[in-house]
Amino acid sequence: MAPFTPRIGTVIHSRMRVQNLSKIYLLAFVLFISISAFAQNGKDPDKPADKPADKPVDKPAGKPSKLPEKSGVAPGKFQRPTGFLNDLSGIFSESEKEKTERVLRELRDKAEIDLGIAVIDTTGGKDISGYSLEMAREWKIGAKNGGALLVVAVKDRNWYIQIDSRLQKDLSNEEVRNIGELMIPDFREGKYPDGIKKCVEKIISVLAAKQHFDPIKFKADVKKQ
Repeated sequence: MAPFTPRIGTVIHSRMRVQNLSKIYLLAFVLFISISAFAQNGKDPDKPADKPADKPVDKPAGKPSKLPEKSGVAPGKFQRPTGFLNDLSGIFSESEKEKTERVLRELRDKAEIDLGIAVIDTTGGKDISGYSLEMAREWKIGAKNGGALLVVAVKDRNWYIQIDSRLQKDLSNEEVRNIGELMIPDFREGKYPDGIKKCVEKIISVLAAKQHFDPIKFKADVKKQ
């Protein structure tokens, strides 16, 4: 009989499991009936169920506020340059403009350096640093050996010189600031072309010494007899 003990044992345990499961099912059924009966107590079967409370309706949100604009000017907002000197304020005479354009063109041809000038009335409340940077990028200022842009805002009484990375080794921040300050005395007297001329000559002089090319100067006016 020994070999059959496991079988008998298995059958016995199986029957016990069936009996236990039957008891559990019966208990669960009784419990379900009890819970259902309890849930019906205190309710009027003829009374309709309570209507769920309405969900509060949120008021429509107000119009979102406009995000602050970035400093500078969005690309495509500048007038296209017509040369190295772009006098949008009309402070240069034709002869002064031609002389300045000649010097800037010669700098490009001789030293492969772009030096652009923009004379405007105002930046329209924009920070002149960001304004001039966007302008330099949009106008694609720069040549093989570097590029710079001088922006003068006449009505704002402000100026800024942008220097690209290729010229930073030759023009430190202190040098650029000192060069720019050469314009101030003439600007105070309303002589903007004279101040800009001095700034241009000084920039070219410093770059000529460091990049080893002959300085380019404005031709003196020939006085008529």
